[in-house]
Amino acid sequence: DYDVILARDDSDVLTYEIFKQSAGGPPVGTATVDIESPRLTGFIEFSDRRSIEDAEAITSLLLRELDKEKDYDGLHLSLMYKNERVDEIVVDYEQVH
Repeated sequence: DYDVILARDDSDVLTYEIFKQSAGGPPVGTATVDIESPRLTGFIEFSDRRSIEDAEAITSLLLRELDKEKDYDGLHLSLMYKNERVDEIVVDYEQVH
């Protein structure tokens, strides 16, 4: 139901636009992720509050896109609406030896 598209690559920071396929038009959110360390951090600024309900699905799509860019140990995302944090998502990958 969503598309996550790389909009900008600033070396250590990636910016993705998030589009709802059925809505068309401008993005419903923008994800900014710092990829400098193996433990990625970032935030998604939602322009449509209803899309926050789909944050897990959107994060899954974002993880697929991040897999194309870098190997990483996990991701910590803050979910934002109107510059206020409304939730967080943490994804941890356990290393197998």
